Amino acid sequence: VNDDKVVSKYVKAKEAPRVGGHSVAKQSIPVATEQMNGIIKEFLTLLAGHQKRAKECSSPSQTKPKSLFLVGIKQSINAIKAGTVKLILLAPNTEALEVLDEKIEGLLMEAEQRNIPICYCLNKRKLGKAALLSMKQSVVSILDADEAHDLYRQITHFIRPNGYERL
Repeated sequence: VNDDKVVSKYVKAKEAPRVGGHSVAKQSIPVATEQMNGIIKEFLTLLAGHQKRAKECSSPSQTKPKSLFLVGIKQSINAIKAGTVKLILLAPNTEALEVLDEKIEGLLMEAEQRNIPICYCLNKRKLGKAALLSMKQSVVSILDADEAHDLYRQITHFIRPNGYERL
């Protein structure tokens, strides 16, 4: 194997804007700016704090508190099909694996059919950390943004400057 070929392929791969293995250009999904990443991080942290406090305050005899967001591809797809998702946040550094690509493509198609705003933001580690989780997350689906409506409006306006907001 020629080392120069390997090195040049590596350099080209590092320089190319990497947004998972899925076709971003086809989907025309916006990639968050640094400022927007800060807003999204604040938004997720606020929702995660509210969700955590709601779970801590509820007693076993009460009904389970309403989830404000879900994490993970499979849960997100199920929530999209159920019609409960209002916003999808994707990490741009998802692995380029065939199985994952198919699932994410399915998620993107379902979201597009239902006109759900989608944005590439942060990265897997920061997405998980902003949601106050100890694990990396590829997808966070927002179910209810009432606790941080102003931040939600800023995010959806960034994603769809001329589009409508779904809440």
